[in-house]
This record gives sequence, C-alpha cells and structure tokens, in this order.
Amino acid sequence: FGMINAPTHTSVDQAAARSAITQIQDTTAHALPPEVQAALAQALGAPSAPAESREAMVARVKGSVVNVIVRMPQGTATGSGFILTPEGVFVTNAHVVGSRQAGEFVEARVPGVPGTIKAKVLAVNHDKDLAIVQLAQRPDGKPWPVVTLASQAPREGEDVTATGYPRGLPFTVTAGVVSGMDGRGNMYVKHLQTDASINPGNSGGP
Repeated sequence: FGMINAPTHTSVDQAAARSAITQIQDTTAHALPPEVQAALAQALGAPSAPAESREAMVARVKGSVVNVIVRMPQGTATGSGFILTPEGVFVTNAHVVGSRQAGEFVEARVPGVPGTIKAKVLAVNHDKDLAIVQLAQRPDGKPWPVVTLASQAPREGEDVTATGYPRGLPFTVTAGVVSGMDGRGNMYVKHLQTDASINPGNSGGP
C-alpha cells in the first residue's frame, strides 16, 4: 500500500491516503469510531518528516511497521502494515486480513514489543484493497510510534525503500527506484511501480 522513500521522507501522500480512508468509511457498514476518525485526521495532516538518510529513516520507522498474522483452519497468512496513530491504528491491505470482517481480530508482531499483540479489524474495503486495524494497548502502556506521511507523491526515478516481513522473515529492508507511475492500476487503485524487491508478506507495508 505505501512506500517510504529516502533520503527524503515517507511517500504515502496525504491527499491519496485521506481519500482512501474516507472511501473506506463510506463503503463499509461499520463506521470508524469518532476517536479513530479524529486520530486519523490528525495523522493525515501532520507535517512530513525532514530529509534524512535511508539508515536514519529505517531506524525511525522500524517500530511502526507491523507484522500482521491471520490464523485460519488451513494455515497461517502473514503480511505487513504501518501504524498511523499513537493509539495503534494501522493500515494494511484488505487481502492481508482476508475474510476477516470489521469487529473480528487478527494478531500482530511489532519490533521492540515481546510476543504477539491482539488487533481488531475496524474497516475493510476490498475494492481499494485497504483495511484499517487497531492494535491493543502496548504492554508497557506507552503510545505506539507512528509513520509520518508525505505531503506529496513520489516522482519517477526517485529512490524508494520498502520495509516489511516478506516470506515470514523478520523485519526486512529493500531498496530501488520509482520505476513508473502513470497508466498502472485499475479503476479503484493507482499503482506505483518499483524495482525494489517486494515479496509475499510485504503486502500492506510501507
């Protein structure tokens, strides 16, 4: 869903993210709670992170990148996501949560937090391939660290970094460039093409 670019800033642009989250509210029978709506509005309007090296950016966002775990009778599926609010609201792809509906639960692992954390699905939009999920409170009671969104979309040729949990591996970083922007996607989603290595399990991550 999202990409992080270096050495500038997180490159999920605010306008696109705001539009997607608005649409997910409008197309689900389960409206997001008012406090979640307020927290997301604040996250979407926050200033972009300042320019920094790739190493500094990865160190900053690592604690906000979620490993999503969905247990099913036929096995376990995994994906990634990124935290947008201190209350633990995070975004991932709808196909990562699979058949889970709003009000149902998945599990998650987050760097620096022992064990797995219970996470409640708040809303799902399969057309946009987008899901909003909320982590339970951190065991230490501290706020969840968040990813800061960019104020503009990335440009072709710009450096890009992908983070997440490909193929069940621990936190992983890959890098490349934005290969293309125009004419990719479908009527519901605009795709960004990159040569950064992205594999099953990266889905939903920044």
